[in-house]
Amino acid sequence: MIQIVRFPGVVVKHFYYIFYEWVEKPFEGFKFPSNIHGELDFNKMTPEMLVDYEKCESDEYEVLYQGLQRDLESIRQPAVGRCWCGVEVVLQGAINQCKCGRCYNSSGQEKETSNGISTDS
Repeated sequence: MIQIVRFPGVVVKHFYYIFYEWVEKPFEGFKFPSNIHGELDFNKMTPEMLVDYEKCESDEYEVLYQGLQRDLESIRQPAVGRCWCGVEVVLQGAINQCKCGRCYNSSGQEKETSNGISTDS
């Protein structure tokens, strides 16, 4: 069995943005990246986003300012184990092979190598 160095889990990231909603299309519109205080992050905006932002601000687009919004993104992180040879192996699939040739399942149990030879001790 591999030594687990990081157990699997879920990381939740928070994303903040300023939202402008189309008058004629509820829940549709423009999201502009910001920080938790509602200050726009111009470094994350593409040139097209900058143009759209200016049009929202100047009332060229028929949109309603909806203010600061937050999205959550859940990202599954697989377990990581340390092989007998000392290399860390990400345990994310049915078979996870170390550089030394040993194979492990997603629970860290050692399995047959890719050449069919059992590596169980």
